[in-house]
Amino acid sequence: MQITLTVPDNLPLSQIYQQIQSLQDSWQPELKIFPGQNLDTAIDHHDPWCNPDIDLPSVDTGIADLALNHDYYLYGTPPRT
Repeated sequence: MQITLTVPDNLPLSQIYQQIQSLQDSWQPELKIFPGQNLDTAIDHHDPWCNPDIDLPSVDTGIADLALNHDYYLYGTPPRT
C-alpha cells in the first residue's frame, strides 16, 4: 500500500505528523503501517534507498581519465585531451 500526502512547503513538521497520525487512526488495525512505533523512528535505515552509500557502487578501474573520456572508452569516440 502506498499513500501520497501532498502538503505545503511551509507546513510545520508537527502538523504533518498530526495528519499522518489521523490517517493511521482511520485505518483498520491490521492495515496500520507503523503499529506501536513513533513516527520519528519509522524510517527503515536498512533500506538502501533511505540511506544510500555512495562508495558501494564504485569500482576502481585503474583508468585515471575515465570520467573525462568515458565516451572514448564506451563508444570509441575521439578521446579528449
